[in-house]
Amino acid sequence: MKIIKIILIILSLSKSLHVEGAPQKRLIDYGSNSYSQFGEDGIIKKIFEIIGTESKVAVEFGAWDGFAFSNTAALWSKDLAWKAILIEGDEKKFKDLKKNTKSFNVVPINAWVGIGNEDSLESILKNHNINQPIDLLSIDIDGNDYHILESLKTIRPRLIIVEYNPTIPVEFDLYAPYARDNNFGQSVGALNRIATKKGYKLIALTLTNAFYILEKDFSKFAEFETDLSALDVNDGHIVLVTTYDGKYVLVNNKRNNYFYGVDDEYEGELRGQFNKWDGSRISALYQVKNSK
Repeated sequence: MKIIKIILIILSLSKSLHVEGAPQKRLIDYGSNSYSQFGEDGIIKKIFEIIGTESKVAVEFGAWDGFAFSNTAALWSKDLAWKAILIEGDEKKFKDLKKNTKSFNVVPINAWVGIGNEDSLESILKNHNINQPIDLLSIDIDGNDYHILESLKTIRPRLIIVEYNPTIPVEFDLYAPYARDNNFGQSVGALNRIATKKGYKLIALTLTNAFYILEKDFSKFAEFETDLSALDVNDGHIVLVTTYDGKYVLVNNKRNNYFYGVDDEYEGELRGQFNKWDGSRISALYQVKNSK
């Protein structure tokens, strides 16, 4: 009877300590870096602890020298059962990549990934006789990431990591048209729209990367926070604020400020679901664009 009473007391205490609406843990809480930049290595490790691995095949581009800010190196450099396909377009970086990875289970490919019939990711993999299922795909090319994700037709990586522009609030749907010199990138909101169409769900954000898993695996993360506003870790946005008579100033909160700076006005085309201020002070303040 004493044991039963003790158990009941413990259960009662645990219930009293539970706070209704307390925040769930986030995958970012498991973040750590071996080679990654903002905790991606630890998040990847935790995700595969939950969903398991199947092929242990990872694909990454731009892969730089194989290790610098890599989202896959912590896997294939520590476990030779992992096979990595590392794609880098810059010839100098590619030479370093080949040298750095020659003792690992790595297939280095010197190519620029695009969205055409010949340079698409799927075409490049096919031309190199790579047809295994993919556990992890990391897209990091500082610009056309949105378009590469959208171009995927046949491959179904179990985990996709895509770089986003951290200066754009995550709920915005905003991206630049495909172009070789595109360095605008895309918002999380734009990536979410494409990922949803392809059967993926957002489960984590770092300061520059969004993590997507297949819908069938989403229920495995029920104990984790997956609401977009809760996943948002960016708090360094530069914001234009105005006085009541139209004077404006750019401000930020002095935390996580990005190194891109503020230089010239961007005059390129933008797409997505957003309102673009045209600079006027009349009642029609916004020029609405809603192209996809």
